[in-house]
Amino acid sequence: MKQVVVLSIVAVVLAACQTVPVPQREGRIRAVVDIITTAPVEEVVAYSQTPFVFDSELLVLESDLDLIWTRLRAAGFDLKDAEIVQISPLTADSYAEFAESYEMRIFFEEYLSADGAVVRVRNGSGEYLLLLDDSRKRTPLLYGLKGPLS
Repeated sequence: MKQVVVLSIVAVVLAACQTVPVPQREGRIRAVVDIITTAPVEEVVAYSQTPFVFDSELLVLESDLDLIWTRLRAAGFDLKDAEIVQISPLTADSYAEFAESYEMRIFFEEYLSADGAVVRVRNGSGEYLLLLDDSRKRTPLLYGLKGPLS
C-alpha cells in the first residue's frame, strides 16, 4: 500500500513537471547572444532563419541576412555583456512587439511555434528584442532582431 502511494506521488510530480523549451532557456539564450557577439558572420547567418524579422521588416533572402549581419558587424554591433531582461513565451499577440501588421501576424502564425520566445536583452548600447524558436545543437535559432528600442 505504501509503495502505491509513493508511486502515485512520483507520477503526479513527474506529470506536473514540464520541460522548458530550448528557445526559452536562459543558458541556451546566452549561447545565441555569444554567437551574435563573437562568431564569424557566416555562423550568425547560419543560426538566422528566413524569413527573418529585422526591426519591423521581413527579410526573405539569405543574401539579405548576410548583408545585414555583415553591415551590423562592420558598424560594431554586438551584444557584449548583454543582460537577459525578460523571456516571454510566444502568444497570439507577440507579433505586435515587432510590427502591428497583417504581414507580421501571418509570419508569427506560419513560421513560429508555441515553444518560441521574444527575449529582451540589454547592454551598454541599448535594449534589443531577439525572436527565437526551434534549435540546432540545443541552441535556439534566431528568427528576428529589433532595436535598439527607445
